Amino acid sequence: GSSVVTLGDFGPTNNISASLAGQAAMNPPGLNPPMCTEYYAGWYTYWGQKGATNTSAAAAAATLRDMLGRGMSVSVYMAHGGTNFGAWAGANVRSESDPEDYIPLVTSYDYSAPISEQG
Repeated sequence: GSSVVTLGDFGPTNNISASLAGQAAMNPPGLNPPMCTEYYAGWYTYWGQKGATNTSAAAAAATLRDMLGRGMSVSVYMAHGGTNFGAWAGANVRSESDPEDYIPLVTSYDYSAPISEQG
């Protein structure tokens, strides 16, 4: 048979042990691979926000080192930044209570990636 497992994603400011415990609580015994499906060094920036949401390279590297030291698998999101041109940058709902109240994202899509948008 086959099984579908629950995995998590997080960034350098999150608690790795808590994330792994949450994954373990949702997976069948013996089927709990330690993995971060999207390790994001930063976060998106809303249009008009004062400065990008960035994480220091030292904090991102320390958390990555910790995950690898635990024998975890990691997918770095984003490894290389980029740009969404025109109106393709997307938006998020500002409030769950008003799904029509959205706030657009800037076109830069690098999430504090180790390799910046400029390379």
